[in-house]
Amino acid sequence: MADYREISQEYAKSAIGAAMLINAGASVAVLSQVAELYKLDLLSSVVWSVMAWTVGVVLAALAWPTAFLSSRFVDKSERDQGMERAYLEVSNRWMAVGLILVFASILCFARGAAYMVAQSSFISEHPPIPAASP
Repeated sequence: MADYREISQEYAKSAIGAAMLINAGASVAVLSQVAELYKLDLLSSVVWSVMAWTVGVVLAALAWPTAFLSSRFVDKSERDQGMERAYLEVSNRWMAVGLILVFASILCFARGAAYMVAQSSFISEHPPIPAASP
């Protein structure tokens, strides 16, 4: 029979890791292209995008302790007779906080990507005017 607690923990670890990976990966990918983005006058969007992705990494990292606390209170509910319901309610609250953090992290990734796409499409439609030669 499937152990749904272990399955839930694996899903939580995967979601937190994915949220962290997409934000950190996006930052590394964009920062590796800073020289080219500078030539295209896209540094302001790089700054805003990297800031959004950094917040996304922090939110994903904060989801780990909330997942730990949720699991911890499930364990306590199994050991302490008479407190099962109270501990499971606390566990559910920590789980909800963790879910919010993961979803917010994913939204940070989307926001950072939106900065890059919006700025690059604006630049492609309105290329910078070259400086006049004296």
